[in-house]
Amino acid sequence: MRTLIFIAFTAVALAQPKLSVQSASSKQVSISWTGITGPAAIERRPAGGKYEPLTKLPQGQTYTDAAIDAMGTYQYRVHADMPGAAASNEVIAGPPPTGYTIPLATPKAFLEKDAQANFARSTSMELDGNGDPAILYSVLDPTFNDGKEAELWFLHWDRAAYRWKAPVKVATFQVYRNYITLAHDQGSAASAGTWATVAEGEAGIELYVSSDDGATWTMKHRLAVPEITVLGRAVAMFNGQLYWLHSIDADGTYLLSGALSDDPSKWKEREVASGRVYGTGFSKRRPVNCHGFTRPTRCDLFSIGSQLQRDRVLLASWDGRGPEDPGFQWSAERFP
Repeated sequence: MRTLIFIAFTAVALAQPKLSVQSASSKQVSISWTGITGPAAIERRPAGGKYEPLTKLPQGQTYTDAAIDAMGTYQYRVHADMPGAAASNEVIAGPPPTGYTIPLATPKAFLEKDAQANFARSTSMELDGNGDPAILYSVLDPTFNDGKEAELWFLHWDRAAYRWKAPVKVATFQVYRNYITLAHDQGSAASAGTWATVAEGEAGIELYVSSDDGATWTMKHRLAVPEITVLGRAVAMFNGQLYWLHSIDADGTYLLSGALSDDPSKWKEREVASGRVYGTGFSKRRPVNCHGFTRPTRCDLFSIGSQLQRDRVLLASWDGRGPEDPGFQWSAERFP
């Protein structure tokens, strides 16, 4: 009887456990495993480094590693805490690898049609709350019928899977200008999964929003004026608030703002520059550092958009609470 018990116990100990990453962020990595019913020993190494003991658990099948570097990449394995126990498979979690990588190759159909220039014709990149990249890209004439149809696609890095997620289609529209932008709300944990983009279509400029970290997208609002060109893709978000800079041809430049959760009819619009807009090249900035600014006092401000108007750049700056605050200001900076 003792021999039979010993053989059965040895078989369980030598079976290879199955390890997986449940979630990963810039603050922690959570792993879980099967195939170990008693004490477990977890080992960790920086990518390409040497495995070292991380911790031992008397029981349980999950562990959260909070002692990580925000931009570090780590590999894990686990085994039963007994001599001769088989190690699990390795798992890896972290940001994209450093160096030159290709997140998405041009589809074969575009190469065969000699239309590769239409794939990812315009791109925009933004960082998520972990500091990992997300990419918005446009596809012109996706059905190869020489039409003005365009698509917007969203591509996002997955730390837990250590790979790029499958691209998600944001919208299909009739393109007017092929310029795009991508915004992410990093104001609070509650809004960390919120993304937004603006498409400049023939029917007007359309705001698309995702509240589930890019998995699904809906059109939130369309700005259009009959027989007048409306342009403007500069959009930013902070703490659930939307800030959308746009121009109306021969009229001026405006900032539309309000709670993203509200109906757009409740948003406020204010003119920030009157007269004809000579350029419509918008850009945006998240909470900024001092680089590129003439006055260091702006280092603590939140800024959106620079609207080219002859030899000036119109810059909206505020302290993060919103342009209705007394500290809100517009300024006209000349090029260096």
